[in-house]
Amino acid sequence: AGLACALDELGDTAGAITQLRSARDLQPDHAPVYFAMGFCYEKSGRVDRAIEAYHEALALAPELRNAHERLAAIFLPIGTTAARLRAIVDELHERRHVARHRTTEV
Repeated sequence: AGLACALDELGDTAGAITQLRSARDLQPDHAPVYFAMGFCYEKSGRVDRAIEAYHEALALAPELRNAHERLAAIFLPIGTTAARLRAIVDELHERRHVARHRTTEV
C-alpha cells in the first residue's frame, strides 16, 4: 500500500487504485487497504465505489474512525439519515457473510 500512497500523492490516483487492488488481493482482510481504495475512489469522483470500499473497511474493522468520517462527509451533505447509513452497512455485512459462506463451501 506504500506505493499506492506515493502514486496518489503524485496525482496518479488510477495507478494508486491499481496497486491497492493488488494489495487487496494479497490481504483481503486488511481494512486499511479498503479505506485507502475508498479514499482514492472518492478523489477520482467515483463516489459509489468509494462508499463500497469504506463499507468493506468497516465490515472488517468497525472501529475504523476514518471510514466513518469519510462516509459522513459523503452522505451528510445530501441528507442521508443515520438509519439509511445503518441499513447500508447492514446490507454490506450481509453480502460479505454470504460471500465468505460461498467460498467455504467450494
